[in-house]
Amino acid sequence: MSEASGSVRFVVEQKYLDAALARVRPAVRSPGGDLRALSHILIEADGDSLRLTATNLEMTIRCQVPASVQVPGAALVPARLADELIDSFPSGPVTADMDGSALVLSSGPYRCKLVTIRTEEFPRLSPVAGVEVLVDAAELRAAILGVEYAAADDLARPVLRAIHMEALPGAIKLAAADGYRLAEASLPVDGSVDRLSANVPAAAMRAVASMLRGEGGTVALRISQERVEFRTSAGEIAAQTIEGDYPNYAAVLPTTWKSRAVVSCEELVDALRVVSLFADTGYKRMAPAVRLEFEPGSVRVSASDAEKGTAQCLVACDLQGEPIAVAVNARFIGEAICAVPAHEAAIELTAPPAPIAVRPTEGSGPLAVVMPLVP
Repeated sequence: MSEASGSVRFVVEQKYLDAALARVRPAVRSPGGDLRALSHILIEADGDSLRLTATNLEMTIRCQVPASVQVPGAALVPARLADELIDSFPSGPVTADMDGSALVLSSGPYRCKLVTIRTEEFPRLSPVAGVEVLVDAAELRAAILGVEYAAADDLARPVLRAIHMEALPGAIKLAAADGYRLAEASLPVDGSVDRLSANVPAAAMRAVASMLRGEGGTVALRISQERVEFRTSAGEIAAQTIEGDYPNYAAVLPTTWKSRAVVSCEELVDALRVVSLFADTGYKRMAPAVRLEFEPGSVRVSASDAEKGTAQCLVACDLQGEPIAVAVNARFIGEAICAVPAHEAAIELTAPPAPIAVRPTEGSGPLAVVMPLVP
């Protein structure tokens, strides 16, 4: 039996508590290990709100929701059980009250006791030092979504599991790469910051993008070489940076093209999704290889496999320059096109093995670079 967490009593709407638990979930560590508090969520009730915090020591997420607090206090509850329980409760008010070492949650016909552990076990992390700058919430979310898909999953190369963040005078640049593709985006900042770079875990940046969904206003951003922090009206996310030198990706960014095709993002993605069902995955990287043949007026998307058969689709395009054909990883090129925040994308090519660039047809936006498949 655990020690009591103290006294606390509050009432909160199920939808608010459910959303808050989902928001902090990415920072919860699976049960087991020496620090059991890392698989728990700290709930602090004070004033007219609840503050929920979760941490795995690499990332900390905190958010706040409105509540009616009768007795201020805190409780450290098991994350997975609390998450599943609140998600299962009916809509309406949820009442919480401490009973010894248990937090009693009542909703409709349900009355459930969650065994808690001492709140003193929860790690207390120091604030992130550094100069604070402000960025537009919508622009930051768009920039993250424009690059995060290109981050690697390879445990052997931890620095590629990060999104590289570079602070420049008046701007923040984000980049992600996995060795076969890369993506880059930038956004303006309000404030002065010295030139500084940090490798932020992609999981933390995805959590930031999730937190900013539907949010307006600004994000207060602090960057140091050891930690970064994002703070909004919706909550806060802090993350440890990943040590190591990020690859000099700028060296492979295309500067010229021989062929440029403007295509409908939706039409080309649909074609890739269907045709790639017939792609040969026997390539050395197990890549779903498709062939793109650019001609004046159209691009032919095709794939073949000795055991599956063949498929092709014509997609309208506006081609400038020479006709060209290239083999690509269908998922990589598809994700690059999906990241373009517009109805149309420009695909810029030279002869293989030169990289392929994907960007918006006009204005600013993320740049993606995909390496072609060379036999």
